[in-house]
Amino acid sequence: MKKIFLLSVLATVFYFTSSAQMNDNTYKKEWAAIDSLILVKSLPKSALKKVNELYADANSKNLEGQSIKALLYKMSLEAMVNDNDGNAQLLLLEKEINTAKNVAQKSILQVILANAYQMYFNNYRWRIYQRSKTVDFKKEDPATWNADDFEKTISTLYTKALAPATQLQQTDLKPYSAIIVEGNTKGLRPTLYDLLTHKALDYFKD
Repeated sequence: MKKIFLLSVLATVFYFTSSAQMNDNTYKKEWAAIDSLILVKSLPKSALKKVNELYADANSKNLEGQSIKALLYKMSLEAMVNDNDGNAQLLLLEKEINTAKNVAQKSILQVILANAYQMYFNNYRWRIYQRSKTVDFKKEDPATWNADDFEKTISTLYTKALAPATQLQQTDLKPYSAIIVEGNTKGLRPTLYDLLTHKALDYFKD
């Protein structure tokens, strides 16, 4: 079950990274080399080494968009080269949320984590609905969660992510352009709050 959960996390990670346009040219050569190692040469260990270097450099320079993008690559590559379960990836995200440098970065990471749980639930809904509810039982492994556990966790993450509405509405999108997909209608979602709200609505409308 843990391996299945891992695949769900990986799918979430690749969804975010592969769909992002190159609006931020920082580390352009480095990302091209990393993508080549992954997609052309099939050398995930070598790619992970370069991603870790980029991740550390982006953090030291407070390049938050690049740092988050590198984190997503880091998660997926570590899962490829190390024999760990999906919980390791979630714990890494939780750690990043707890150590986020500002409100905007924390909210983005909370939405990413919520999306990871949401994708897992959608992929294995039929199995989850067969699980019974438990009371006074500490569930550290999401592979044991029932539908209510997922709903509560996902809803809480989205709610917390959108709570600092004023700060998110005033946040400049430029520092996060490395992980933002620009749509065809300019100005449709002009603030970070609009972007994150759109992701949350995709969940709550269902």
